[in-house]
Amino acid sequence: MGITERKERERTSRKKNILDAAIAIISDKGFDQVTMEEIAQKAELSKGSLYHYFRDKSALHMAIKKRGLQTIHSNFLSFLNSDKTGSKIVEEMGYSFIEFVNNNPIYTHALSLNSQLSFQEEEEELNEIENKILLLITHALQVGIQDKSIEATVDPKILAIQIEFCLRGILQFYYTNQRNHIFNILKENNMTVADTLKFFIDTILNQLDKKN
Repeated sequence: MGITERKERERTSRKKNILDAAIAIISDKGFDQVTMEEIAQKAELSKGSLYHYFRDKSALHMAIKKRGLQTIHSNFLSFLNSDKTGSKIVEEMGYSFIEFVNNNPIYTHALSLNSQLSFQEEEEELNEIENKILLLITHALQVGIQDKSIEATVDPKILAIQIEFCLRGILQFYYTNQRNHIFNILKENNMTVADTLKFFIDTILNQLDKKN
């Protein structure tokens, strides 16, 4: 391993450790209340060293958002590598997304907000991951159309965009002021957020899993 490669690995490892420390302290105090100095202390760094890796809290926000998107991408990819029908893969993608945003409030917060201080390079990296996630959804739909588990005459790319819109709506739902009111309506109808997503996916695909 060359010197340049080793330094890059060390830098990547240090950034990961800083991000882990930031997420841990943000979980306790909230993003707006945490200071860069507190994050530096948690990561056992000087404040100056922290700024060497993350220029400000906005950069940390973008890094947390990037990790969240990478996790979603990894989860979706794992479903595509299974032998299940396309309709089942799409369904599991939706359920895994709900589970992720419900169980990871720090990532959900980062994913639901846009940083006002982000740089173009960072935005391009996030957009690239989001595009890859959309491609995975599209691929799952194509698998379903091919294996006949999905009946659809609409371009799978359009269907994927509709599903992505729904997932973004669910993401924002977890931060809406009407959240408790909506939960009460769902409870009255013996439904969950996952149930509404499945109903939506079934509706827009107008599909039946013929193998179940």
